[in-house]
Amino acid sequence: MIELVASNSQTRYNIFSQQLLQESFPLCERPSLDDLRQRDNALFHACTILNEGEAAGLFNYWEFPDFLYIEHFAIDPNLRNNGIGAQTLQQFSQKSNHIIVLEAELPTNEIAERRIQFYQRNGFIVNPQPYIQPAYRPQGETLELSILSTKQLDDNQFEKVKTTLYRYVYKQPII
Repeated sequence: MIELVASNSQTRYNIFSQQLLQESFPLCERPSLDDLRQRDNALFHACTILNEGEAAGLFNYWEFPDFLYIEHFAIDPNLRNNGIGAQTLQQFSQKSNHIIVLEAELPTNEIAERRIQFYQRNGFIVNPQPYIQPAYRPQGETLELSILSTKQLDDNQFEKVKTTLYRYVYKQPII
């Protein structure tokens, strides 16, 4: 049985979550641990994915008025390909009437292609609008990514999502 368990500020970034975040996301795709620890925003939720009561992954998301944004989602490498990720997304999707949004690398290699296919199998659509992820850190890298969502975004919806992410997640002005 899959559970998403919210972490409180004392346990939000335990050793398991810290290691999984660092192993699963390159430096340019994650904020510093200090930044994550300092997030005390009612909009941000840091969760641990439990499978049969054992830590299996991390799931960090933001709850905005018009959509939910999955910032980081990773399954322990030893537990991948067992359906835990798909079950997590299905459970999360069923609990909300909102559009769910996430960022993914462009399909420039086999791993990125497989990741996008995974999200597509789980109800996500690749939006055609170009998107640049701002740098998480000063002097950090920006990245060209795709925005995936559970409903196709028109240009106005896309701009609203982009503006919201830039403002709250990245603390950046629109590029």
